Amino acid sequence: MSDGLNAYNIEYKGGEFRICLKDPKATFYHDQDAIAISLPILFRQIIAITILSSTLTLILKPFHQPRFIGDIIGGIILGPSFLGLFRKYNDIFLPFASATILESFTYLGGVYYVFLVGLEMNQTPILRISRKAMAVAAAGIVVPLAVGFGTYFLIAPSPAPNGPPMGPPGPPKAKTAFLWGVALTGTNLPELTRILADLKLLRMDVGRTALSSAFLSEIGTWMFLAIVITTAHDRFLAVAASSIGFILMSIFAIRPFLSWLIRTTSDPEEDYKETHVHFVFCGVLLFGFISDGLGLSSIFGAFLFGFILPGGHLATAVRERLEKITSWILTPLYCILLGLKCNFQLTAQGVSAANAALFIVLSWASKFFTTFFVALRCQMAPRDASALAVLMNTKGMLSAFVINIGRDYKLLIVENFTVMILTLVVMTATVPIIIKYAYKPQKQMTVHRYKSIQSTGIDSPLRILVCIHSARDIRGTIYLLQLSHGTRQYPIRVFAVHLVELTERTSATMLVVQGAYRSNSTRSTRAIAEAESEQIVEAFEEYQMESDNTVTFEALTALSPYATMHVDVCSIAEDKRANLLIVPFHVQGGADANADNISSSARMVNQKVMAYAPCSVGLLVNRGLGMSNQGVTCLIMFFIGGPDDREALSYAWRMSALPEVHLTVVRFIAGDHAEPMVKTTFDLLNEERGSSTLITMQDRQEDLDEEFMGDFKYKTMNNNSISYTEEVVNNGEETLRCIRNNMEQHPYEMCIVGQGDQQTSPLLSGLSSLVEFEELGPIGDAIATSNFAPSCSILVMQQYYNRALRSKKADNDKPADLFI
Repeated sequence: MSDGLNAYNIEYKGGEFRICLKDPKATFYHDQDAIAISLPILFRQIIAITILSSTLTLILKPFHQPRFIGDIIGGIILGPSFLGLFRKYNDIFLPFASATILESFTYLGGVYYVFLVGLEMNQTPILRISRKAMAVAAAGIVVPLAVGFGTYFLIAPSPAPNGPPMGPPGPPKAKTAFLWGVALTGTNLPELTRILADLKLLRMDVGRTALSSAFLSEIGTWMFLAIVITTAHDRFLAVAASSIGFILMSIFAIRPFLSWLIRTTSDPEEDYKETHVHFVFCGVLLFGFISDGLGLSSIFGAFLFGFILPGGHLATAVRERLEKITSWILTPLYCILLGLKCNFQLTAQGVSAANAALFIVLSWASKFFTTFFVALRCQMAPRDASALAVLMNTKGMLSAFVINIGRDYKLLIVENFTVMILTLVVMTATVPIIIKYAYKPQKQMTVHRYKSIQSTGIDSPLRILVCIHSARDIRGTIYLLQLSHGTRQYPIRVFAVHLVELTERTSATMLVVQGAYRSNSTRSTRAIAEAESEQIVEAFEEYQMESDNTVTFEALTALSPYATMHVDVCSIAEDKRANLLIVPFHVQGGADANADNISSSARMVNQKVMAYAPCSVGLLVNRGLGMSNQGVTCLIMFFIGGPDDREALSYAWRMSALPEVHLTVVRFIAGDHAEPMVKTTFDLLNEERGSSTLITMQDRQEDLDEEFMGDFKYKTMNNNSISYTEEVVNNGEETLRCIRNNMEQHPYEMCIVGQGDQQTSPLLSGLSSLVEFEELGPIGDAIATSNFAPSCSILVMQQYYNRALRSKKADNDKPADLFI
């Protein structure tokens, strides 16, 4: 006997069957077609599986489904239930000879995946988890464990009418029931975090409670999994004793030894060497080998090694090198292999459809009702409690590992394995759909008057939210905050938000502690974050200590896809009642900055933030701000008119209160030869005496400009640190020439301008059509793209004036959908 590709022979000799693989040294030119050899078959399988996995992920993405779902569905399509029904397909893609190679390769991916899971699981976040999350997690472990034990008997193999039992009687059936209960206890943290991020629930109380509860439930599931593996052996007492000893030795002996070894073999001033990373990779395999030898699965050993490996820069370096290959290839292969092992034809023969459906419903309901009633007892609103109950049904790789290990240890047959995998898929797939369409959190918007610097005043407390894309944004942002004139009486409240793209490789643990980066956070707490986040936190903490109580600081992390990152930023700004939101321009450096520094994703985030921000926005073009050694910081502000220019002058006016700052204000006045302004927009104003008059919006803005400039000149007439001049111009060319002349006369460190909806201004005629970066406005763009002030940073201000009008500039996004 042999398969369709003649890759093996089955012989009967000496009373037993033997499977003989053919010569692996065969080539295209000798003895046998090399395509039939295992390695080329594995390559074909990886290519086909990767293409199918990516395709299904794209198809399911609009339904907010995690990749885990698409991968398993892909495996089911490739398996014996669908394409596997065709013999020719099996001979080409799934020959018998490749089964061992494919399973070993995917199992290696599973080993490194759980190592990364363990690497992210740190003991420190447990200390900050609320009692509510602990109660939800505890109830979500105990009750589903009991319900899972009972519901298993709905699909348990029953004796055939005229034959031997279909499954082993007695204790093994009880072990299998316990195995399913363990699979139900877990709520998969990585999959849950991505669902919450996709649905914008991370910063909601529901999302934070779900994350913390999932974190604890994962730890509980790992503990129960160790019990399952231990009891699956005949000599379980010996296996249990050796396993407990290995775990305790790893935590209390090997972990301190690893910490000492890392400190003594690395230079704290330099990055870790590649040899450190290589030894970590080998340590994963070593722990897997030891745990396998003790009777535990190598999966558990890999998780344990990741759990005890000290966090910090080394853990970050290991994760960066391993996550791409793991998340893109190895993990999808493992999930698809689970689908390949499913066989719905055999399941239909052994398990009735009604029992399978009831099994799925009871499994889903056990977690839902348990979480729902516990959340109600913890004073949660019924709507939030129901949403939390749905979220806790999120399954993923951990539950899949439990079921697959049960099959490897012969606790499950194909029929039961298939129903359990299908149950995991249904439970997880229903979560984002239900939350998306049935749960609309009623977020109460914070109503506060002071959403701009002009309305706040120059001698009032200021709340500034600054966005940081990378560590290169830190220096310029902090120097700008130093110029913002905080005092002990009126300190500046700074909220630093690190913007991190949410991808398949993003650390899930960062989301659990994203709100924990406070000024009093400990180094051990921050060690679990990315190295860049830690660097940002340390820089702002140092700035706070040097500020002499004129600044208070709070750091947060916004993890989101770039397409929806502006929603998180604007939501945080609304929650924190910010007066000003500062974002870094996507091109840093001089006018001849390398194009490689341009990030289209960061630019898209900036544009949407400026369109939907609930407060004023400052867009900072950093060209070495704060690196000058001059004793006096010279600033220049160009004023044309409008709300954005008034906001820019208000901020510059506030900066001029610092003794080391000199401010030059240049106001442009329309000359006799300027083109008349087109006035088409009307506004209804109520006069003081009760009469009403229709005047143009332009006339109203001119009146506001005159009133504001009159107040500015009156209050600063005796201030030697402020210089005020007026320039008469007739068009955009004369305006730009005047700007060039002023900036070439003195090396200003920063220029402050308004973004402005000034296309109708005659002072800008000819400039608007040449704008390259619309978010900078005509003046800001002209300065940023010119070469007459290559070392002068630019701050473009946009006043919170009419977000509904500004939002029309966004890429077809609806303002009503901003806050969900």
